[in-house]
Amino acid sequence: MTDIERQIRAKIIPLSILFILFIIPIIMKYFEAQKELHKFQKKEIHGKIIWLDDLNRGYFELKIKSAKNKYLTPTFILGSAVDEGKVKIGDSISKNSNNNLVYFYRLRNGKYMETHRFIIY
Repeated sequence: MTDIERQIRAKIIPLSILFILFIIPIIMKYFEAQKELHKFQKKEIHGKIIWLDDLNRGYFELKIKSAKNKYLTPTFILGSAVDEGKVKIGDSISKNSNNNLVYFYRLRNGKYMETHRFIIY
């Protein structure tokens, strides 16, 4: 083995270890988020938004209060809908089980009117 090959191996091995140490947690976090999203898709939820948390750059978490439970949603991309006033605290939310469509409603003149639809990816 030449001196150059030793130098290359001496640099590649630590870089490979660092790469693996950073990539594994990212992959684990991704699969955890997908599992949480899949679990949310299975639920049937009808309730009222009681908390709207702007995580960053249009990504929001919602806390929903139904007749029986409180739910914390996975992260949704609702930036433009919140900015345009389509989704606010106090709005109603409806999602059927095993469905990827979430409907937002607002009470206007005694009737619930749909203000926004969100597709869960």
